Amino acid sequence: MVRTHLNGNHPLMKNIISNRTYYIINGNASFDVENEHFELKQGDTLTIPKDTLYKFEGVFDAILISCPAFDEKYDVIYRD
Repeated sequence: MVRTHLNGNHPLMKNIISNRTYYIINGNASFDVENEHFELKQGDTLTIPKDTLYKFEGVFDAILISCPAFDEKYDVIYRD
């Protein structure tokens, strides 16, 4: 579990072994998960299953929970 801050956007990605849960502490976030769009605000939670493509943007602080635990070698990031 980590606290994270984003001011901008994160490219399309997936994690091949971990489910990810984002809990928005403050701010606003837009997530595109596969073919669905989510607008999140303070107090909202979004869980993204392993091996699922997603990207996000906004200005927000969040608690990120990865299960199993985060290991960057399992992140696949797609850059334009």
